[in-house]
Amino acid sequence: MLSAFHPELDRGDVYLDRDESHHLVSVRRARVGDAVQVLDGRGRKGRGVVVAADPRRTLLRVSTVEVLA
Repeated sequence: MLSAFHPELDRGDVYLDRDESHHLVSVRRARVGDAVQVLDGRGRKGRGVVVAADPRRTLLRVSTVEVLA
């Protein structure tokens, strides 16, 4: 599963910033429909899917968010 970072993780649609989008799409080769684990750096983890894969602005649809122990 691919992973990404978003500082304000919540359920629903989230756009990745330019650097994170570039890394996910150009380096990790993410495509529309790929499953993604999203971390917020504050102890929360979400699971979602790539809705729009653009190296400048990638859209993820986050379906679940959980607090890591």
